[in-house]
Amino acid sequence: MIQGHRVSYCCPDDKSPLRAVSDPQTSGNAGERGYLLSQSGQRFAIEDGIVDFVRDSQIIGGDSDSIAEYDRAAAVYDTNLPITFATICHDEAQGRCQIIEKLNLRPGNTVLEVGCGTGRDTELIARALEGCGTIYAQDLSLEILKMCKAKFANSPLAMEFARANASAIPLPDDTCDAVFHFGGLNTFTELSMAIREMCRVTREGGRVVVGDESVAPWMRQSELGRVLMHNNPLYAHLPPLDLLPAEARDVAVQWVFAGTFYVISFDVSKKPLQYDLDIPIPGSRGGTNRTRYYGQLEGVTAEARQLAVSAAAAAGKSVHDWLESAVRAAAKQETQHGGPHRPMVAGSASRAPGKG
Repeated sequence: MIQGHRVSYCCPDDKSPLRAVSDPQTSGNAGERGYLLSQSGQRFAIEDGIVDFVRDSQIIGGDSDSIAEYDRAAAVYDTNLPITFATICHDEAQGRCQIIEKLNLRPGNTVLEVGCGTGRDTELIARALEGCGTIYAQDLSLEILKMCKAKFANSPLAMEFARANASAIPLPDDTCDAVFHFGGLNTFTELSMAIREMCRVTREGGRVVVGDESVAPWMRQSELGRVLMHNNPLYAHLPPLDLLPAEARDVAVQWVFAGTFYVISFDVSKKPLQYDLDIPIPGSRGGTNRTRYYGQLEGVTAEARQLAVSAAAAAGKSVHDWLESAVRAAAKQETQHGGPHRPMVAGSASRAPGKG
């Protein structure tokens, strides 16, 4: 990992570059120990090839409980997880492969896996890259990360492992061809920020795929749905579609594993959406999408509105065109001539010179 003055990671706070510093007290592989130094002087320790970007002050909400739980369960995680899929009588490996396919990976791609766990999906991502590419594997649990890293000791891929928070991903903008997360989204403390971060590090046209527990809406009154939500409240969560940023394009949501997990997939584009709000809308009302939204005036009585509608019809105009003309004419009269013509008040006119 520590091979030069600059590394691919960036400071999770200000996204500034980091400089790699080796530990002079350590012999052997220089990439296994040391620290990354930010421009502001922050140090991010490297231990056994895993960079730790997480500080205690950044662990908020239920994150500390999740970290403790996964650290405790790391040794038995791979043994116990299949119970989930045995309960719903579904093949875990086959289902995970179908989800990974949504990433549209090709050899040579750079992939970020947020919340990699013990590497059950990481192995499938590596297989899809066919031995050529880069994987950034990140998780909040250090013990889980150690187990994941051990599985890739002899991998031909460029593998980077980091303890990092999804809401502050330590990668520069537009680093990855694809970003993946499955199985922990419902517990993220700052979910909206995490999704935005995933989009930020994804290149133009790249792909994001995320998912977690969720009983499909049409199954919530079934016996399976009620039992699952009773025993694990995470199954009651719905896909966070309302938190997707504007960069999400061609969004798709699907329920998998017998309708007990959702998967959201979308392409990322930083280009502005193309639209024209100024196309005239035919019909008696007239106007455009823009004028109908931004052109709101103070309300008038129903009688006044009907008078405007009748006048527009008599003039052969849309209501928008008639009102536009009438309001402009009235406003011009008021602003340029001091208001409508009014009769003179006695004594207000100037007297002619020389008159008594």
